[in-house]
Amino acid sequence: MVRSVERSAQQAFGYQGTNRIFAINVNSSTTADYFYANGLLVASRNASVISYYQEDAIGSVRLATNIGGSQTYSSDYRPFGTSYGTTGASGVGYAGKPSDSVTGLYYFGARFYDPTVERFITEDSVSGAR
Repeated sequence: MVRSVERSAQQAFGYQGTNRIFAINVNSSTTADYFYANGLLVASRNASVISYYQEDAIGSVRLATNIGGSQTYSSDYRPFGTSYGTTGASGVGYAGKPSDSVTGLYYFGARFYDPTVERFITEDSVSGAR
């Protein structure tokens, strides 16, 4: 379980392996569920809103649509993850990883990645990993 605090909103996240499977807004008890196929995020449900995701070869979310097929999110990415031409919000992005709207960092499970400097911001937590 991972927790995020942003101003007055607190969220808790549940993971199965490296995949985020739910998010709970602690203040309002609303829940978002995430659905995967072959390791790629394909859909999410937040209250009664269902979103479908289209990804590129590395799992970066490029497009999201609602149940009626209307576009709700789109983004392009430079080679190391900086997004541009983004419309809407999805909460996931480069390489299919959750993004933090305040810091601009992507969460890769054990550490955060900063696309502006094209680096992880901490060392690998596994001893001996390079």
